[in-house]
Amino acid sequence: MGIINSFMKPTKKIIFYYQDHSLDLGQIIGSKLTHIYISSVHFNHINGKYEMYINDNVHDHSVHDSMWQQTKLASENGIKIMLMIGGAGRAFFELFHHFDEYYPLLCEVINKFSFIQGFDLDIEEDVKLDDVKMLIRKLKEDFPHHSITMAPIPENLQYDCINMGGFIYKELWNSPEGKYIDFFNVQFYNDFTKYSFEMCVNNGFPADKMVVGFMSMQYYNPTLYDEIKGMILKYPQMGGVFNWEYADTVPGPREWVDKIYSIM
Repeated sequence: MGIINSFMKPTKKIIFYYQDHSLDLGQIIGSKLTHIYISSVHFNHINGKYEMYINDNVHDHSVHDSMWQQTKLASENGIKIMLMIGGAGRAFFELFHHFDEYYPLLCEVINKFSFIQGFDLDIEEDVKLDDVKMLIRKLKEDFPHHSITMAPIPENLQYDCINMGGFIYKELWNSPEGKYIDFFNVQFYNDFTKYSFEMCVNNGFPADKMVVGFMSMQYYNPTLYDEIKGMILKYPQMGGVFNWEYADTVPGPREWVDKIYSIM
């Protein structure tokens, strides 16, 4: 029973984004963490050569070897591994303008590292909604058992207007492709309040489809935890909490996971 219990995960998601790979994942093995998001994938081409990058290095560079080993170990210990695409930069501009060159590279990585279980589309640049729909359809066709998440800012879900991303999220959510979005990791960095969460719900986004996110430096803000409790009291089905990012977490990743789990 002890071994089985060590793999039991909470019903609500507890997520780390993992971009700075200098801190190993050992201390969260066996914890209540549910997801690790490998960050972040970008694309670029120089002199006609198309490359997929993870942070500053091409995807198959040896600098990533330790990261792949550790995320594989985390997966073997019950933590779901996701691959974040985008964030700051022009990853989606490159991807959509040279899709036939870049998409096979993405598939190559997913097929090589079979423990990756999904994709996070963090769109922080203006793109066409039709391109986003096409990418979601393509990912579900080629990887039907993988999850798809997105990382909007609250305003994307609170108002039906174009904000970060260049398209209206409500139109995506209500489209046929919307049913393939497992949940949203909402960047509540600047307005981590129950009221902000409630505005998203009132605009038609289900509470269980939203994971609320804050940055590691906000750990010592006591009102943050009161707000989480308030969200859960009003919306018991809310999706969970994420943290950007793992290496910056104070006093440490394991302590953060334990604290969030105790609240939820």
